Amino acid sequence: EYDPEDDYPSFCINAALAVVRDQEAGVEALGIVFGGSGNGEQMAANKVRGIRAALVWSRATAELAREHNDANVIAIGARQHTFQEATAFIDRFIDTPFSGEERHARRIAQLAAYEQDGSLEPDPRATGAGEPDVLARVRRLARENERLFEELLGAERRYRGLARAVWNVQEDERRRLARELHDGIGQTLTALKNHLDRLAAKAAESGPLAADLAAAAETAAGAVRDTRELSRLLRPPVLDDLGLVPALRWLARTFEERTGLAIELTLGGELAAGDGGGAAAEPPRRLEPELETLVFRVVQEALTNALKHSGARRATVEVAADTDAVRVRVADPGTGFDPDATLDAAPASSGLGLAGMRDRVELFGGRLTLTSAPGRGTRVELSVPRAAPAGPAWAVSGEGR
Repeated sequence: EYDPEDDYPSFCINAALAVVRDQEAGVEALGIVFGGSGNGEQMAANKVRGIRAALVWSRATAELAREHNDANVIAIGARQHTFQEATAFIDRFIDTPFSGEERHARRIAQLAAYEQDGSLEPDPRATGAGEPDVLARVRRLARENERLFEELLGAERRYRGLARAVWNVQEDERRRLARELHDGIGQTLTALKNHLDRLAAKAAESGPLAADLAAAAETAAGAVRDTRELSRLLRPPVLDDLGLVPALRWLARTFEERTGLAIELTLGGELAAGDGGGAAAEPPRRLEPELETLVFRVVQEALTNALKHSGARRATVEVAADTDAVRVRVADPGTGFDPDATLDAAPASSGLGLAGMRDRVELFGGRLTLTSAPGRGTRVELSVPRAAPAGPAWAVSGEGR
């Protein structure tokens, strides 16, 4: 029924409701609504559940309305078309059957499902009762994979945080032991040496007794030196008090004094400030404490490896820092080795400290590259970001590969 005084949304909706009532009653029914352009009428009719309204402005669009969309209501702009044209559109609309093609049926089923529960699932591309909805399963698997990946990233972050905390605890324990060695046992041994020196001075006229006391004092002096050296190797105070650059200079100097391995130290970037010496020289910038410890330990381990395994009498150490990263290169012209064979033979206990260096670098999101070959020396290179993201931590290569 149509009241001429009704506004167009009302009569369009009423017409659409009439079509739905007839279809639910098993009566084949279609609807046509007219308006100035037809656009508003189409929109109004589509507000009714079960209605698929299409805008028609030609015979072709009248065909497509039924053929592709199985439209049960069409809207025609009365101002744009003559009576004869509108009649031709309606006839074509009524005469054209729905094609039933799978892609069109799928789209219509999706719209119906959305009207029912607001969801586009289950995917109407499932084609039979009990047949698995492959695409829906793929989507569910993709969502599950995303969830698992997020959990994996979270676990990785927690692992890195825990491992770094453990490493910091180890360094704190080294610091405590070094302090106790220096301030406790070291002081006791120093007092013992001084006491023996005084006894030796008093017994200078006693011949053999004085010599024995002097030998004991020298032994005590050696113990004092060894204790202090062990204290510094455990955790050099200069690293905490003055920073990485003085600690590296101390390491290079003491390594050469103790072992005869000549070390050439080169500093670059932020670390080169004040490297020329002099009272007016600007002091080098400090890095983050954890990063300073990491670089010092890697350089220390690489030099120890060179001393024990390379047979070289010299080594070079290059350390540079900028706002983005710290880069380290430790090289020696020694005997070299096959990195792959060494790691495959004893990845966990190679004796070269490779696993330890790799693990430390990994905690900071850096990259450690080991390049070596028999007779071609060894090069250890480290690049670690100032802010540590996750990333590759390990690479090995033979010379020339």
